[in-house]
Amino acid sequence: MSGSGATADGYFYGGGSNGTYMYKVINGAYTTFGSSGDAVEADDVLKITVSGTTITAYKNGSIDTSVGTSGTATDSDLSSGKAGIGGYYSGGNYVPDWSGGDL
Repeated sequence: MSGSGATADGYFYGGGSNGTYMYKVINGAYTTFGSSGDAVEADDVLKITVSGTTITAYKNGSIDTSVGTSGTATDSDLSSGKAGIGGYYSGGNYVPDWSGGDL
């Protein structure tokens, strides 16, 4: 993730009651790698890793094969950045804990 606030670029994995999504944002333009109708439930653990050009989404410790190509996407648009978190809260569940770091 790079930038700040509304100008943040990065790779993202998240969702809500209507499904999960893996996508990137560059200069405000969204590109979806994959999505599913599988809702995110309370206590689900979501994780995204980026290693080289491979982006992988995990749900509850397993690769989330319902998004992307078998839970992964390949992209080289962002070659550096830091871990970050963003969210939108509309009165439902929220993110009580998160961590970021090197693989």
